[in-house]
Amino acid sequence: MFDRKRISAVIVLSGLFASPAVRASGMIDGATLPEQIVQEATAVQRYEQSVQQTYQGFQSLYNQARNLQSLAQNPVQNLSPLMGQLISAVQTGTNLSYAGQNITGMFQKLYSNWKPGQDFGQEFANWRNTTLANLENELTAAGLQAADFTNESNALNQAVKLSQSATGRLQAIQAGTAVSAMLAQQVQELRQLIMNEQQSQIAYREQMLNSDKDGAQQAQYASTQFLSNDKYSTYKNTSPDSLDVWSIAKEGASK
Repeated sequence: MFDRKRISAVIVLSGLFASPAVRASGMIDGATLPEQIVQEATAVQRYEQSVQQTYQGFQSLYNQARNLQSLAQNPVQNLSPLMGQLISAVQTGTNLSYAGQNITGMFQKLYSNWKPGQDFGQEFANWRNTTLANLENELTAAGLQAADFTNESNALNQAVKLSQSATGRLQAIQAGTAVSAMLAQQVQELRQLIMNEQQSQIAYREQMLNSDKDGAQQAQYASTQFLSNDKYSTYKNTSPDSLDVWSIAKEGASK
């Protein structure tokens, strides 16, 4: 998971991005690129926790059903919220993948020389397509239609219908358990993808900062060498047009 030190590093380094005018249409409208990067790190943490809670809820219902225990006096009260949470989790993951693509594109636009070892934009798209395909496969395997779970409202309605019978309840619980387990695996891959991209971005920014620092130090050194040159007193009153700056610099560097 993202630890506090890592999030702090993201915050500190993102503050060095010199483009407050760059906007993103990802997680929060109007957020700058640095803000998007920080939001992405914290959002995937919350997402992972939410998916785990949903999975645990389905697992509890599944264990009760498997052990032939009573699910509740009103099983709809247990199943419907979990179904809604499940579809909401799928939508959240989809939104995070789009936000990740936005961040990738903006960073590349701002820093055209950034050449990561993998195509992060395509990786986010691949994650999204794989997750949605797995969702459809899991629902189909449970004997359900993916079209009935296209959004949270549809999922809630379908849960109510399935809860009317013991067979339907078990079918829905099995599907929910399988889908939430799949999402728990997928969110780990998404988190790793986000971490890999941010590590690449941080490394690039550090490289740029070090390069700028080295350049400034070299310029300061050249200036110091020039001012300390024995011939400077002779040259300083000379017309600029007649100064051979490169000769002075060469003589200073050779000492």
